[in-house]
Amino acid sequence: MKKIIFIPIFIFVAGILIWRLFSAMDIPAATNFNDCVAMGNPVTESYPRQCRTLEGEVFTENTPSPTPSPAIIPADSEFPAAGICAQGGTMGTISVQINQDIPMPRCQKVSAGDRLAIKNNTGKSLSAWFGKNKEYVFSISAQGEYALPKPVEKFLAPGVHILYASPYFGPEIWLTTDSISDKGNGTVKGKVGLGPTCPVVTDPPDPACADKPYKTTVQVIEIGSPKSAPVATAETNDQGMYTISLPAGEYGLQPIGGNPLPRCETKNVAIKPNTTQDVNLYCDTGIR
Repeated sequence: MKKIIFIPIFIFVAGILIWRLFSAMDIPAATNFNDCVAMGNPVTESYPRQCRTLEGEVFTENTPSPTPSPAIIPADSEFPAAGICAQGGTMGTISVQINQDIPMPRCQKVSAGDRLAIKNNTGKSLSAWFGKNKEYVFSISAQGEYALPKPVEKFLAPGVHILYASPYFGPEIWLTTDSISDKGNGTVKGKVGLGPTCPVVTDPPDPACADKPYKTTVQVIEIGSPKSAPVATAETNDQGMYTISLPAGEYGLQPIGGNPLPRCETKNVAIKPNTTQDVNLYCDTGIR
């Protein structure tokens, strides 16, 4: 019985001696965030992170300075090689497309406050860039889209910039110092409708079977031009409305339909300087 009592007492006394021994040792205190973390102290999830020692001392993690915005990239040329350049319409986000053959459009005109969205219609991820020396490089996944995080004036100097997208060709981006509604241009606007929406037409018409607005892309083809690629495009909004600013001339307007439906009509329009025309377009669902 005495031996059994003696053993716990011995262990207790030995523990006190060991604790005093380690307490007497000169353990270095943390002097920075990394030391504090290495000693097993808790770290907060704040930004920047902080580490608190058992004594209550707090160390803050040193974070790298934010990456500076890229310098303004000089233009590749003063005027576009593609000839006519698509207008951006009203200020906002302007979309261009990289295709396996011809970019759409070949040349896109933008103003200082516009933002640029680049669609990759190819089947592979692309490395793309602005600047002959790759001053601004980014990647776009297959069938994906990349949007410049700031207005184009924050990246590009006035002039024509080639969007490099090896191994394909990207469109030219023409940043002008003029307003997007250039003097001498005309405007065409309208609504793209989609119908029929019901298999039977009643008299009087059923409001539930009325044509619906169609959210799509309206392509602009220059009549008489040997180039088959659109010279401009415009996205319709949720109400099916679109607006395009174009130089004077004759053009064909066609919404992009489906394969095989809906089938969309093409309408020709003559653009005159400083005028606005309303042209509504229609796409057939095939419902009968």
